Amino acid sequence: MTPSPDSRGVLLHAFDAHAAAYIASHPGQARASRRDIDTLSRLAEAIVASLALWARLCERLDLAREPGRDPRLAGALVLESVFDDLLVPSAWNVLRAALDLAEADG
Repeated sequence: MTPSPDSRGVLLHAFDAHAAAYIASHPGQARASRRDIDTLSRLAEAIVASLALWARLCERLDLAREPGRDPRLAGALVLESVFDDLLVPSAWNVLRAALDLAEADG
């Protein structure tokens, strides 16, 4: 699904704001910060692709899945439990914004 130009603009603005805050939180390390941002963006694309696969597989479950549960909830819980502890808050903000963009473009 392609987002509308307005919603994509809002997502890009949020990503840019979080990326700028991340760079600002590491004075004198702009090059490393930009590399991190690029890696976080690539990570977001990989996560969105993986979550889409999870959702497709979960939809095929007949007896194992709880009725009425959205498979995306599992993905959100996994993301929060892993990356909340792994990343510094400013990097987590960049990753979340990159995930929003990747999901919208997906």
